[in-house]
Amino acid sequence: MYPFYLLLIAGGISFLKWKWVKGLAIGILLLSFAYPLYLHYTVLRGTIWREATQVVVMNYRDGDVVGFNAGYISRIFQYYIDLNFQGRVPETYRFPYLQAGDKEVPKLKAEMDRLAATHRRLWLFQANAWDSDPYGVVVRYLVQNYTFVAQSHGDPELYIFKLK
Repeated sequence: MYPFYLLLIAGGISFLKWKWVKGLAIGILLLSFAYPLYLHYTVLRGTIWREATQVVVMNYRDGDVVGFNAGYISRIFQYYIDLNFQGRVPETYRFPYLQAGDKEVPKLKAEMDRLAATHRRLWLFQANAWDSDPYGVVVRYLVQNYTFVAQSHGDPELYIFKLK
């Protein structure tokens, strides 16, 4: 439906007589696309990440580790740490990035045994799971093998697990 809408608009713009009117119409159209993108990625998503980061930093204790279902997600967390909580450096762990066809994580058990031997709690940020863990292997493994404490819904989802 959306491509049809764009073709309809482009067809309508092509019927305009003056170039300055076409330019104005295209400019208004681009602004109408830019504002929702700005709102989504800076205001709405930024607030959610800032709040999730604040929850972790304020409740983080020695023996905790912050995990991410994909490595690139840790950069967003680090951005809000640097922006709002300078000097606080929680220990982090990046889970393996899974392809769309992967249904299990071969080294997950060994890695989790290593983390559980040295840490008490895991704060897991899960965002864009459709891309980095499409079958939910990481969360399913953690729920089955460790004590699930809490979860916040949204994007990112934040899980807390007791490892010991």
